[in-house]
Amino acid sequence: MKNYIVRSKGKLFAFYYAVGSGVFYRVFENGKWKERELLTPSCSGIYSVSIGENGDIYAFVHENNGDIKLFSVKERKNKTIIKNQSPIVRQILMDALISQSGMCLFYNSSDSEMKTQFLTKQYVNIDNFFETGLSGDSFWNRSSPSRIDRIANLPGGIFDKRNVSSDHCVIFYMTKARETTIGYREFTNERTGGFHPFYTTAHTLHDYSVLVTGDTIHCLLLLKNMFSSQLVYRKKTESGMSRPIIIWEGQRFGECSLCIVKNDLYASFLSGETLYSCKSYDMGNTFERPAKYMNKLCRTLGKSVYLTEGNEMNESDYYCSELYIDAENPHDIQILPDLYENFY
Repeated sequence: MKNYIVRSKGKLFAFYYAVGSGVFYRVFENGKWKERELLTPSCSGIYSVSIGENGDIYAFVHENNGDIKLFSVKERKNKTIIKNQSPIVRQILMDALISQSGMCLFYNSSDSEMKTQFLTKQYVNIDNFFETGLSGDSFWNRSSPSRIDRIANLPGGIFDKRNVSSDHCVIFYMTKARETTIGYREFTNERTGGFHPFYTTAHTLHDYSVLVTGDTIHCLLLLKNMFSSQLVYRKKTESGMSRPIIIWEGQRFGECSLCIVKNDLYASFLSGETLYSCKSYDMGNTFERPAKYMNKLCRTLGKSVYLTEGNEMNESDYYCSELYIDAENPHDIQILPDLYENFY
């Protein structure tokens, strides 16, 4: 279950799931958050939010009966993408690259015995999608689904899509054999890249944070064993994979997050009820010692995916793919507005 903060067409949106009530969203306009609006009352807790190439916002919702529906926030309409034909409700996450000519869908599928789970890609060709919308009569021509790899669920989700541009994304997922490997593939509408392992461990992956900039992939991993935890940082650049850096070791670790503010990289994490941040002045080559976050902080800290239209962010201002939020008030953004005063 994820929350989403989305910046599109000059507005800020907050999407969140309320148990038993469905998916809601709020809009930030004229210096304040408007009252919440219901997107759909039927949701299993699994959903994703995407921005189309035209800046419109779409949501893929896994409903209580197992169907997956695509919702257009602008049109206030929906269309069934997958119809559940089985009495068994399988947990499916769907996300997509959405363009004028159609959608490149990504979702998890399973074998007939539901013992093995696959990352699956499928293209849907739609004539003039942004003009016809969900209520149009244009023909939705689907390619055959293509199973990419066997996967295991990531913490807090199944897989994780991060956009590089409107037609290029990076998908992170886990594989499991004797050990756990977290890695990624790059996708466009036409191309499927190979699997790049990022980190392999025998420990439990408790949480992670990924930040994809123009030429670098930053990754923060929270690993736990029976007695202690480690916070490990690693990055991938054009010259290759960096050596892992252990930022912190201890117990009672909570959620971790990466962001860039004014050309400095911040690796943040919870320890007990205290938030710590480690700053890097050289984009992850070295880190300062963790320092306590001294400003006011909510008691129920959570995380939200952060999406922007066209991925329009600048490392000299701020660059992030996650935000800390108040889990009880998912529109209440924590920390980043303190670090970057022009966020709103």
